Amino acid sequence: NQFGYKFSWSPMGVLRASGNDATYLRDKKVVKVDGAQLLVDGVGRHRLSKMTSPYPSLNLEHLANRDSLKYLDKYRLNKQQMENMYRATLRYDGFSDILYGCRVLGLLDD
Repeated sequence: NQFGYKFSWSPMGVLRASGNDATYLRDKKVVKVDGAQLLVDGVGRHRLSKMTSPYPSLNLEHLANRDSLKYLDKYRLNKQQMENMYRATLRYDGFSDILYGCRVLGLLDD
C-alpha cells in the first residue's frame, strides 16, 4: 500500500487496543480516558482539522494511545515546563464509529 502500513502484530490486537485506557497531559492537567470511552468523539477521539492535517484531502482522526506520560522520562523532557504531552494513533475518519458499533454488538468480546 502507499502508506507502507504493515501489521507486525495481530490484527485482532489492533481492534482490541481500541478499548485501552489512555492518559495524557493537556494544558498542564492530566487527562485520563477510560477505555470504554476511547472511541467516543471528543473524549478519546478527535478529528484532525483541515489546518493541522498535512494532507487536507485525507480525513483522519486520532485516538489517545495508552499512557503518554511515561514518555516524559524516556525522552528526558522537563516535566515542569511541559504543557502538553499526547501520544496518538492515526486512523481514517470513521474508524472509531465503526469500531464502537462492533463493540456495542459484542463483536470485540473474547
